[in-house]
Amino acid sequence: MSLADIIALRIEEVAKAHQVSMAQATLAWSLSKDFITAPIYGTTGIDKLKDALEEIKSIDEAYRPRSVFPADL
Repeated sequence: MSLADIIALRIEEVAKAHQVSMAQATLAWSLSKDFITAPIYGTTGIDKLKDALEEIKSIDEAYRPRSVFPADL
């Protein structure tokens, strides 16, 4: 079993445990990592892409940009 297969299985397990899609679980993982500043999202099908776009739209609706410079100095 390849590393990619192992990771996919773990994502599937987490998604099932939280009753969310694999795209949602992956997006949540990506957002929890400080070192990921520009995630590149890939997909294997149009349904998965639509699911991810819905999640991104949901997050974007709640996002409010804020100034970090020079206000934080």
